Amino acid sequence: DFIPKGSQGFHHICILVPDFPAEKQRFEDAGFPAVTELLSAARVSYMDTTRALGFFVELYEDNPLVRERFANWKASHDNWDGRDPIRPM
Repeated sequence: DFIPKGSQGFHHICILVPDFPAEKQRFEDAGFPAVTELLSAARVSYMDTTRALGFFVELYEDNPLVRERFANWKASHDNWDGRDPIRPM
């Protein structure tokens, strides 16, 4: 990756966006191209903001299924007792 060995930093942050095409275009117009595009429960693009922010911005299309998935992840986090770091989601 782009973080030097022995250093720490974010790889990316995620932003849920209600208008995915418009937000993606806004990043591209500002000079931050998409470097990876995915399709899961929503459209997803990793925008290359590394030169300005030091990490990527993940644009994630907001929808009820995505909100449910994120809520489940948060509940798993909130209820974790610190043991068994590898567990089903």
